[in-house]
Amino acid sequence: MRNLLIVIASNRAQPNDSLFKNLAGFAARGTAIIHHVGTTDVALARNVSLTMAHAVLQQQKHDMVLMLDDDMVFNDSHVNAILGAAAQSMRPTSACYVMASGALAARRRNRKWLTGLGFLAIPSDVLCALADDSPRFKCPLDGAINQLEIIEFTGTRIVTHEDGTREWQGEDFVFCERLGGINLAPVSVGHLKPKVLQPSPDHIKAFLDEQEKLS
Repeated sequence: MRNLLIVIASNRAQPNDSLFKNLAGFAARGTAIIHHVGTTDVALARNVSLTMAHAVLQQQKHDMVLMLDDDMVFNDSHVNAILGAAAQSMRPTSACYVMASGALAARRRNRKWLTGLGFLAIPSDVLCALADDSPRFKCPLDGAINQLEIIEFTGTRIVTHEDGTREWQGEDFVFCERLGGINLAPVSVGHLKPKVLQPSPDHIKAFLDEQEKLS
C-alpha cells in the first residue's frame, strides 16, 4: 500500500491496541502515515492534519488518502474494500460504522450521504482540488502550529433548512458537504467506545456525608 496516505487526528498519543498493530503493519509495508495529536479543537485538528496531508501530496505520489479515527477497529480486508470502492468511483467513500447511540454514523441530506470521518477514503486529486478551493488561516493560539498556514477544509456551522429549522452541523458533515457528498459502501467496521463509568452508591454517600459536615 505504498500509494496510500493515512491521516489520523487524535487527542490520544497512543492509538488503541488494534489500530496500533494495524498502523505498524502499514508502516512496515511502506505506507505513509500522518498522526496529528495535541490539538483539542476537533475542527482545527482536522484542518491541521489535512493540511499536513496536502503538503505531503505536493511532494510525493499517493493515489488515495485514508482518514481514520483512533477508535476504529478494522483489518486489511476492510481497507482494501474501501480503497477499491473509492478507486472505482473516484469519489470519497466511507465504510459503515455506528455511534455510541447505535445509530449509523451517516445521514442522507439533499440526496447526498454525509458521514463521519472515521473511515473515509478520498482520492488524492479530489482532496487537492478541495484544497485549491479553500481559504487559508493562521492559528496564533497554538504554539506548535502557529507558523503553519492552515487550509480551511472544514469547520462547524449553523445551517437553515427549507422549512426554517436551524441545525448545528459538525466538522465531519461540513467536510462531506464541501466534497459534494460521500459514497457509502457496504463495508462494516468497528467503532470502539469506552465503558461507561458511573458513581457507585458509596461515592454518593461519601459526598453527601462530606456535604453534611460543611453545612
